[in-house]
Amino acid sequence: MDKSTFSLWKSKETQSFFELVKQNYDMKLIGFDFQPSVKHSLFIEFLDRINVDIPSEFLRSIKKGEEAASFWYECIGSYKASGKKLPKEIIREFAENQKELDELITYLQNMIKELQGDFVQSEMKKEYAVIQKDLENKRSFLKHLATRRRPYSQIRDQIIVDNLEWICNELYPNEKIII
Repeated sequence: MDKSTFSLWKSKETQSFFELVKQNYDMKLIGFDFQPSVKHSLFIEFLDRINVDIPSEFLRSIKKGEEAASFWYECIGSYKASGKKLPKEIIREFAENQKELDELITYLQNMIKELQGDFVQSEMKKEYAVIQKDLENKRSFLKHLATRRRPYSQIRDQIIVDNLEWICNELYPNEKIII
């Protein structure tokens, strides 16, 4: 519960669920929202636990992308939450950084493709698929972040549905799933 993405999960109401997860080593916990987490290190921690030799350049680049996505999420999100219009300067800066981050994601996607054989050999196809999906989600997030609040919510909801369908149909097609 202490390692949850959001503090709202640390509650009396969710305690029995977390106890079930703790007791059942076969149970896996996975998120499906494409927005950054308040805990920037969760994806890095996931990568650190993988039994594949991931280049340090990949990890540094992932960290850079995670930090930038979180920065823009907080910056732009604060305007959306207050109902204020995004200043043109912020939009311009974000657009410049967005292009750079899009190129970084393409670089990371190419780098991870080169490691696909290592993931297959280590019987970590699902971990490989999660990394690919995370990069796709990061690109979608950055593409739509500056969209007005209502359309952004609709886009976010659709991506959440797509991610959930991907988890159910591709990642764990023959598993029982608690949502």
